[in-house]
Amino acid sequence: MPDGEYGLVAPAPAGSVSPSALPDNESVLRIERNQSTILNAGDARFAGRDTLLQGPIASRLIGLAFPILMVLAVQTLVSVAETYFVGFLGDDALAGVALVFPILMLMTMMSNGGIGGGVASAIARAIGAGRMRDAEALVSHSVVIAVAFGAVFTAAILGAGEALFSALGGRGEVLANALRYSSLVFGAAVPIWIVNLSRR
Repeated sequence: MPDGEYGLVAPAPAGSVSPSALPDNESVLRIERNQSTILNAGDARFAGRDTLLQGPIASRLIGLAFPILMVLAVQTLVSVAETYFVGFLGDDALAGVALVFPILMLMTMMSNGGIGGGVASAIARAIGAGRMRDAEALVSHSVVIAVAFGAVFTAAILGAGEALFSALGGRGEVLANALRYSSLVFGAAVPIWIVNLSRR
């Protein structure tokens, strides 16, 4: 019985692909040119440099991790020293700092971890693909994001800080200390955001 009679069509052999599903020659050539451009850009950027692809892996990883470990160590020491100093000011001062601490940690985790991690990932992908103009644009955009979020935190705490800390249980001298501390910390929210995002 010939193919097509009574609407029947012989099935295609196993493993074959329909011609319409194959890319045309122009698309294939375009893909190859893009891949070649990316590889050449990456080779030009890293040519003659000491990169992760050269030398022992352990020393490279230690070299990358050491600055981050130093930053974390300094931040921890600053926090301990700050708490130690505030402890001399009395229980009311410590209680006021404790009221501000959750909001400060929220801002720190957003700038360092959440949004900061996304910025670092986007920039790393752009540099790895050899798209240096995109990487530079991402850095500029990260500063804009930092200014916007820092301004939001500053406005929110300066405008609604008293109501917020009162809802958290602040009264009297404890509330006054919380407002003093939050005014200092969140008054500098924009520089904090810029530093946390840009150092990624």
